[in-house]
Amino acid sequence: MTDRFATDPGPGDSTCRVAVDLVRVGDVERSIFRFGDRYLRRVYTDHELWTCSSVPGAATPDAGTGPGLATRFAAKAATLDVLEASGVRGDLRSIEVLHHPEGACGISLNGGVAAEAADAGIRRIGVSVSHGGGTASAVVTAICSQATASPGRAHPSRPTPGGGARGLDDRIRSLLDDHARLRDDVVMIGEDDDLYRSGLTSHASVDVLLALEEEFGVTFPVPMAERGTFRSIAAIRDAVRAAAYG
Repeated sequence: MTDRFATDPGPGDSTCRVAVDLVRVGDVERSIFRFGDRYLRRVYTDHELWTCSSVPGAATPDAGTGPGLATRFAAKAATLDVLEASGVRGDLRSIEVLHHPEGACGISLNGGVAAEAADAGIRRIGVSVSHGGGTASAVVTAICSQATASPGRAHPSRPTPGGGARGLDDRIRSLLDDHARLRDDVVMIGEDDDLYRSGLTSHASVDVLLALEEEFGVTFPVPMAERGTFRSIAAIRDAVRAAAYG
């Protein structure tokens, strides 16, 4: 379950962008059971895995690995939203949720995403996380300079190569039915319909990515491992073909 929004308080020297993300702890635990280390290493950094582990002496703020990883996923997904609102594109592992000894959490951006965020005028990112009742939540705020902040960029689809689309689409629909947890019947979804409007969440999109890699024997490179890649059946089809044939 995911709820995302961004707000701009109005004219001035800076903009405050806010995003909220909700993740079911059970969904994270099922992903760990289904995909194991492939899921963990695709989503989390070593620091995040360590702080959620039972390693003696580790500073673990959460009562169990599942809630801890769920709160971190929510924080990462919400951070992606505030970054995209400023035109910055990243992936889950480019965002690290830091746990400080006193109990507070912070956000660190890695590699080129940090530089892009600075160029986009993002000066400070704050995060607050919690979990209870089987759901983890995160609220992320970003302070951006008005002079340089830009609206989020659309995720254009690649042109669809001709031939063989029907069989490929059937396999994609089957995987969506198994892993996407959509509220709409996947048979009734058009190839260009927005899957997020049909209930696809940030977390379920990771399960879809991993299932697609297994089904088609491909590996999606980091630039393709973004939410925009899985916005529609047509976009998924193009991504699979691009990963398979370069």
